[in-house]
Formats: sequence, C-alpha cells, structure tokens
Amino acid sequence: MDNNELTDMLQVFFECNKNRLEAVRRYSVRFPDREISDSKIFQRIETNLRNDGSFKKPKTQKRKFSKDKELDVLLAVQENSQTLTREIAHNIGVSKTMGTTGKPKATISSHFNMVNNSYSVARRIELDTKHHIACLPNPLFHAFGIVINTMAALHFGTTFVIPGIGYNPNESLDAIIEEKCSVLYGTPTMYIDLIEVQSQRKENINPEILVTGGALCSVHLFKNMLEVLKVKKVKSVFGQTEATAVVFHSLPDDDLYHSTATVGYIGNHIEIKVIDAEGNVVPFGKPGELCIRGYVNMLGYWGDEEKTKETIGADGWLKTGDLFILEKTGYGKIVGRLKEMIIRGGENIFPKEIEDFLNTHPDIMEAYVIGVPHARLGEEICAFVRLKEGKSLNHEQMEEFCKGNIAHFKIPRYLKVLTDLPKTASGKVQKFKLKELY
Repeated sequence: MDNNELTDMLQVFFECNKNRLEAVRRYSVRFPDREISDSKIFQRIETNLRNDGSFKKPKTQKRKFSKDKELDVLLAVQENSQTLTREIAHNIGVSKTMGTTGKPKATISSHFNMVNNSYSVARRIELDTKHHIACLPNPLFHAFGIVINTMAALHFGTTFVIPGIGYNPNESLDAIIEEKCSVLYGTPTMYIDLIEVQSQRKENINPEILVTGGALCSVHLFKNMLEVLKVKKVKSVFGQTEATAVVFHSLPDDDLYHSTATVGYIGNHIEIKVIDAEGNVVPFGKPGELCIRGYVNMLGYWGDEEKTKETIGADGWLKTGDLFILEKTGYGKIVGRLKEMIIRGGENIFPKEIEDFLNTHPDIMEAYVIGVPHARLGEEICAFVRLKEGKSLNHEQMEEFCKGNIAHFKIPRYLKVLTDLPKTASGKVQKFKLKELY
C-alpha cells in the first residue's frame, strides 16, 4: 500500500466517523522507512477533494477558510458527503471473503457495521488504556486488516507499524524490535513463522498483547506464543467477513483458559444461537451451527441476491457455516467448518481435532487435514504437513505418534509432506487447493 492508497482509505474513514474528531486528530502511521503524520494526511485529503471538483468551502459564520485547515477539511468532508447518494453513503465497504474453501465472495458492509465493530474490538484489545504501537502484517484489503487493525487503531490514536509490502516474519520481527511494538496482530500461520524466526534469532522483545484471528488457533500454538514471543496476554478474535469482522473476542481480564481454549466472549449488542440440522436450538455445551443476528450482519453479497437470501433468513439470522459450542458463561468454542467435515464410513470427523494434535509433534511446523475420496468408506483422511527445517517424517512415524492419543478412525490414512502450502494473502491455507494436490 502506498501513501495515496492509505490516504484514500483514511478519507473514507473520516467521512463515516465524523463524530470522533479527537481520535482522528491523534492519528499517525509508520512504515519501516518513513512516518506519515496527520497533517500530511489532511493535506492529501484536501488535495483529493479539490482535484475531483467536489470540494466546497465549508459554511462557517465565524471562521475564515484555512485558519484551521484540519477542521476546515473535516467540515468540507462532512458537507460534501451529503451530496453522495443514499446508497453510496450507507454502503462503505466491499470486502472479499478469504476463499479458503472456494471462490471468494464480495460482502457489503455499512458505515454502522464497520465503525461500531472496530470500536468494540479496540476496547476489548485494550487500545483505550494507553498509547500503543501495533505491528500490522495483515493485508489491508480484508476485514482483519481494515476493521480489526486499521479502524480499531484510529479510535484511540494507536500508532500502527506496517513491516513490509507482504508478510515476511523477519521483517515483522525487525519492526517489533525497532519500533518497540506493544501489540502484535496476525493469523495463526503468521505466528507459526514468527515463532520459528524468533526461536532462531532469540531477540530481546517484550510485547504486551498478542491478537490472533482469521483461522483456528490451537492451545499448543498459544503456549508457544507466550513462551517464545514473551507476550503478557494473548487474545482471540473470531467472526467472519459476512459479520463485518468480529463476533466473539477475548475480554480484558480473561484468564489463561478463556484466552487460549475459547474464541472469547460474545460481542456487545449481538444475538447468537446454535442450531441443529433441523433448525432447533441446541443446549449449552452441545455443538451445532452458529447463527448471528445484529448490527454486524452484512448488507448482502455484492450482485448475488440468491446467495444473500440463502445466508441470511427473513428473520435476520445469518448462518455462519461454523460448527460451534456455546458455553453457559457466554464464551464460545469452534469445532470446525461444516463444509470441511469428513464423513468416513458413517463417522463425522472434523479436521480441527486432528490438526491440533498433529501440531504438537516436535517436527511438525503446521498441519492441515482434508477428506479425500475412498471407494469403500466414502472419504478417508489425508494430512498435509510442513516440517521444521532439517526434519523428516513418514506415515509410519506419524501413525505411531497418533496411536493411543486420538481415536483409531481419526488417524490419517495418507500423509503429504510439503515445503510450501497454498495460502491466501492473509496466510490462511486454501484447503480446496490441497484437494487438488492430493
């Protein structure tokens, strides 16, 4: 992202967040080789408005134009935004889903969705407690980078550091050291790579808060985050692009169990229910499909009314496609994606349990499990693994590791060792491409 692209993004934020001027005025962002202050951003916004012919001098009775340029620009943005059509003014963002199970879909979010969800996230991450410096390696075209990172930072004047154009764990570690980052963001895969690099370099870092989301994170990986990255707190954010960004997230005072074994506590002003295949609500502690209703729900899929109606019912409930367990306390646990469920000889198997166990193997860096066709059983289990440098693993060794620790029918029939796994730009593994590699 270059400076002009960043300015465009912030301009949209200013237009939809006019009532939070103090947070906007404290904004700053750092790149590895330069810093952009709020004054430069405001200058670019004014230039953009003038160049497209839509800039109007704000109507103020007591103020002459340009005595307070920042305020003038904000007033002009406010006035000019009223000339937008109602639809454009309401629909701020079109974000693509991650495309981990198939072709990405474009979701439409409103100002209200994104501003309020990012504010809730910022409070739970504790960005309101002090001036934080956050390391942001996530791509800025997705809900994680837009809502959880960028917009959340703007609410409380958080400085965020962009380590590089694309994700590189060495660049991230350099940025954490040089900029003294107190908050770290990333997907589980990003942290796997960052932990590996820090294990080799053994740098003196002391971040306070680590936030992970975008994919399922194992308890074993959380343990490595705490031990290797030396963070004081780990936090989960869980949701989906169809629900703006975040639905469940860790509370500021969560203990270790709730921080690592759950995806957090339900977000404010959101309704959820967990249902069975017939649509009946299941008891607390029982798995079922997670459904969401509230301000976070997307307005719909861009240009796909049929898919929108399939996902969001007439009663406003959004079906997530996630197999989920809701505890009586309001905390949640992910079992897996319904689309990823493996049916082996009549047994329903969810990859997450197997993946979490395989990831505890001392030679495995990351493991992913899919179902593959089988003539007699319908489907069999195939594990794809990426090993630590210099390590090797065969199927017999993996099978021996699994025996007595997971059910025999959950032990992968096939093992594929890869040096690189197919991933999205945000670091999530594309399982439909793993099927193509089988």
